[in-house]
Amino acid sequence: MKFNTALCLIACGSVLWRRAPASASDSDPIAGFLALFILVISGLTLFEYGSGWSLGIDNLVIFDTATVPENWPGRMSGATALCFSMIGAAWLISMIPMRHSTLILQLFALAVTIVSAAALIGYVFGVREFRLPIFSTMALHTAVLLVLCGLGMLLVRPGEGLMSSATSRYIGGRSLRRLLPFIAVTPVLTSWLSMQGVLAGYYSEAFGFALSSLSSILVLGFVSWLGADALNCEEERFRSTIDASPVATIMIDQDGIIRIANRLVHSVFRYPDHGLVGLSVEQLLSDQFRQGHKGYRREYMRNPTQRIMGEGRELFALRQDGTEFRVEIALNPVQTADGRYVMAAVVDITDRVAAEQRILRLNRMHKVLSGINTSLFAPRLAIRSSRGRHASQWRTESCLPH
Repeated sequence: MKFNTALCLIACGSVLWRRAPASASDSDPIAGFLALFILVISGLTLFEYGSGWSLGIDNLVIFDTATVPENWPGRMSGATALCFSMIGAAWLISMIPMRHSTLILQLFALAVTIVSAAALIGYVFGVREFRLPIFSTMALHTAVLLVLCGLGMLLVRPGEGLMSSATSRYIGGRSLRRLLPFIAVTPVLTSWLSMQGVLAGYYSEAFGFALSSLSSILVLGFVSWLGADALNCEEERFRSTIDASPVATIMIDQDGIIRIANRLVHSVFRYPDHGLVGLSVEQLLSDQFRQGHKGYRREYMRNPTQRIMGEGRELFALRQDGTEFRVEIALNPVQTADGRYVMAAVVDITDRVAAEQRILRLNRMHKVLSGINTSLFAPRLAIRSSRGRHASQWRTESCLPH
C-alpha cells in the first residue's frame, strides 16, 4: 500500500468516526479539514495521471524504491484516487446545509462501493487490472477497506435518503436485509463455479456463460419468490388483523372502491363473503346520502383527516336486502406505497338510539309524574303548615303573664 493511500484511509476513518454519531453537527472543522485533505491529495493524483506531470506529492514523505519508474513510484492507482476523490467531495457536500446533502453523500458512497467491489470481485476471478481512462489496479486490502468506507458512509444517516427503505422496520426493509446476502454472494459464486468448469475443460466458454446466466436466473427467481412470499405473509397478517377487529371495517381507495372488507362488515350489511370488495362505497349508503356523498368524498380526499363522518347529523346505511339502519362512521386516512386509502369503521347504532329514545321517554314520564305529585300534595302541605303556625302562636300567648 502506498503512503498517500494509507494516509487517506486513516483520514477516511477519522471523518467517519466523527460524522457517524446522530448528534454530530454539520459544522465540524476537523472533519471538514480531513475531507478537504482527502480531496486535495486524490485530486492532485488524478491530475498527475491526466496531465502526465509529476507534482512531487507521491514521494514527499517516504520514497518508494520497490516500484519501477514507469509505474509511478509512490503514486496511488487511478481507481483508488477516484474513490478517494468521491469520498472527500461527498463528506464536504454533506457538511453544507442543503436539502439533498444526505442523498448526494449516499450516491457518492454507493459509487465508491461499486468501484472498490468491482476490484474485489476481480481478485476472485483472477483479474488484476480493469479499464478506466487508463489501465488501473487496486490492492486487495485497499479494495476491502474502500468497500468498508463506502458502506460506512451509507449507514451514517440510515433513516434518510436511499437507506431509508433498506433500514426500515417494515416488511420491505426486513425482506431486503434478509435477502441481501443471497443477492451479493450467489451471482459471484455461480459465475466463479462456471469459470472453474471452463478452466477444467468440462465445457466450452459459451456453455459456461450460458450456465452462469441460467444460475443467475434461478437465483434471482428464488430471491423474488422469497420476497413475494414475505409480502404475501405480511398482507395475510394485515387482513387477519382487520378480520379480527370487533368493528365492521372497510378500506376504500381514492375512487371510492372498497379494497378490503372484514367479516363483520359483511355480516352487518348482509353481503356474502368477499361480496363487498370491488363495489363502490356509495352502494352502502341510503338514497338520501348517495348523491351528495361523491362530492364529499372527493373533497375529503384532498385533505384527509381522522374524524367522524357526518358529525352532527343522522346517517343511514343500506343493507343488501334494501333495509336501512342508523350508523356511525369513523374515518382514518392510511398512506401506503400504492397510494392513499381511507379506513372506515362502521358501527350499527340502531339499538343504542332505541335505548336512548326509551330513556328519554322514561325521563319525560318521570317529569310528568313529578309534576302531578307536586300539584296534588302542595295544598295539603300548605294547610298543615298554616295549622302549625296557629298552634305555635296559641302556646306562646298562653304562656305570657296576664
